[in-house]
This record gives sequence, structure tokens and C-alpha cells, in this order.
Amino acid sequence: MHVQTSAQERLSLGFGGYSCNWGVHMCCLYESDAERDDFLHGFLHQGDVDGDLVRYYHSAQTADAFLREYAQRFPAEADHPSDPARFTLLTAEQRCYPNGRFEPLGQDPKLRAMRDQARAEGRHVRGVGEMDWVHIHRLGAYAALGRVTFAA
Repeated sequence: MHVQTSAQERLSLGFGGYSCNWGVHMCCLYESDAERDDFLHGFLHQGDVDGDLVRYYHSAQTADAFLREYAQRFPAEADHPSDPARFTLLTAEQRCYPNGRFEPLGQDPKLRAMRDQARAEGRHVRGVGEMDWVHIHRLGAYAALGRVTFAA
């Protein structure tokens, strides 16, 4: 099923047969860990096979747990998340809170730099940023901005 979200080209979401258009931002709520994992791995794997710059800023699971699950689900691409030309794996705090202080406006230059890199390479950016760290640091106002899952 396709959901028209912009005039940009079609983006396969990698789960449920869904697609939308590039430039979308989504916030996903899950009923179970299995549902979360199906979305997460499907979305990122689709970006991997499509040649996108894949970014995963994790907090709910460790990088090691993600790598094991990815390898189990996609054995032919098991080594891809370890390739920095394909994937970036950081904790959400490393990405958004690197110096022990969150700077909301400091996120925009990082996002623009990723977008510009992808464009220079003729690629898109596909990323997931888990946001449970926001509640730990009481940053609910930033969570309301909704920068969780992006595809540019």
C-alpha cells in the first residue's frame, strides 16, 4: 500500500508492503518488541539493499544485539552493518547528547551534513533514532518535535 506523502520519489518502507515518498518523518509506537523489531530491521535492511546511507541511533538494544539480529534475519547482508560506508551505529546519546548536554539546535547541522553527503553520493539517508533517552533526560519538548525516524 502506498501513502502519498510528498512529490518526491517512492520510498519502500521495508515492512508490511508499505511505501510512501522520500522526505517523510514517522513516529512509530509498538505493541510488542517483536513488532518493533520487524519494523526496525525491515526499514533499515530495505535502505541497505537500496544503497541508502543507513543510520541507526539505538538505545533499546545494544549495537551487538542489533548486529546479531540483523545477521540472523539477513544472512546474505550480515556484514553490511559493520561497513561504515553503509551503516552508522551509535547510541542515541552519542548522536544527540555527546557532551553530556543536549543542544536541540545542534542537531540541524548534523542532519544537513548527512543529507549533503548522501546527495553528493547520489544516495538517500534512511535512519532510525530511538527516543527513550529523551525521557531519561526530561527532554519531552524535543520529543514533541518528532525527529525520530527519517528518510531524506
